[in-house]
Amino acid sequence: MKKELINYDISKQFDTHILKETIVLPVYQNELFITCFVCENSNIEEFKKYVKITVKTIVTKQEIILFEIDNLALKRELFILSKQLIVSSSERNTRFFIYQIINLAVSKNASDIHIETMSEVLSVKFRIDGVLIEFFRFDIAIFSLVSSLLKLFANLDITQRRLPQNGRFVVNELSNYDFRISFMPTINGESIVIRILEKDFDRFYLDKIGFSDSSLSLIKEKITMTQGLILVTGPTGSGKTTTLYSIIKELKDTNKKIITVEDPVEYKIDNITQISLNREIGLVYTEILKNILRQDPDILLIGEIRDTESLQSAVSAAMTGHLVFATLHTNDAVSTIFRLLDLQGERFLIASVLKCIIAQRLVRKRCECGEDTGCTECNYTGYQSRTIISEVLNIDENLASLITSNATLLEMKQQALLSGFVGMYEDGMQKVQRGITTKEEIFVALKS
Repeated sequence: MKKELINYDISKQFDTHILKETIVLPVYQNELFITCFVCENSNIEEFKKYVKITVKTIVTKQEIILFEIDNLALKRELFILSKQLIVSSSERNTRFFIYQIINLAVSKNASDIHIETMSEVLSVKFRIDGVLIEFFRFDIAIFSLVSSLLKLFANLDITQRRLPQNGRFVVNELSNYDFRISFMPTINGESIVIRILEKDFDRFYLDKIGFSDSSLSLIKEKITMTQGLILVTGPTGSGKTTTLYSIIKELKDTNKKIITVEDPVEYKIDNITQISLNREIGLVYTEILKNILRQDPDILLIGEIRDTESLQSAVSAAMTGHLVFATLHTNDAVSTIFRLLDLQGERFLIASVLKCIIAQRLVRKRCECGEDTGCTECNYTGYQSRTIISEVLNIDENLASLITSNATLLEMKQQALLSGFVGMYEDGMQKVQRGITTKEEIFVALKS
């Protein structure tokens, strides 16, 4: 977004409303001149009334300037603190520095914080609605302080910088959140990623994910079955976990024993038996699935079908009177059938147990501001929050028959359309027509 290390301390000599009105952001100053970010809509002449030295300009996008001016007081505070840490470090100040960044990330509904070392700067980015946005750049000299304290938070080895480390920590002031942290050695030092997980399971609602009325009706019909296999598919980051948790929430108050196998457990749910993988002691999918039916479940949620053995276990459970939910990495609903066959699933068994395939992607929703340059709420992106585009394939008798008879992908798609199947592209374009998202978001999502 920017190459310059902005000196936010300069901005204290200007009222924030002046910077917003003129759309000018000071980034560097010496005795001779002040350098500012400007755009085609900047009122440079008006800004010059407030300075007594020469103004130099760097042309950038308007939304970048407005984004930088947003939360300017906090950015200035952290910039000054970062300079102080270089001169005289203290755990108290470093802890405050980290907590301020985490608090801002939470307030912005970020899913991840990326702390990356570059050749001369420390970059802090937030992933918001699936997109990485750089919020800060600091002097790289403070990285070792930040890295060491974060490792202490997570009870990791602060002296180890050549091997990956993973852990978790909590922040007392943010008791509704868990933080998972990953350290990865790079050619420039270390890359740190903090995953932000909200503990509130009640926020999952199947009705609010973004399914069309017809898809939602079909899903609700299928998840009340007593046995069978239901798959949620899509690439990493397509919202599969959210869909599965929303389904589990829909079912958890029924008189059914529900067991989940996750890698790892992301949200703890009352009245649900949850199993977290632990590879260090050999507690892996295959080992769990070999023994899980002895726990007498009614409903199983398997994090992911990864290989032939896990598929066979899922099919076996579905054949013996259990309702099984699982995820799979495939591009669309119909091709999922052929992926199961590639994993050596037997055709007649797949046709017998498979009940429904939900394929989905996440797209950003248009912000209510309706502006291309955005607003404070959407971080000047024009988008806020996300919804899904999806296709839900009902495995009826006709499709089951085609599975057993070696039908082609085209033949299955044609049969699905005859049965009222609506593809992901069509679902997305319906959301575009309703003003929920944009064509650009649909095209980007379907390329993934």
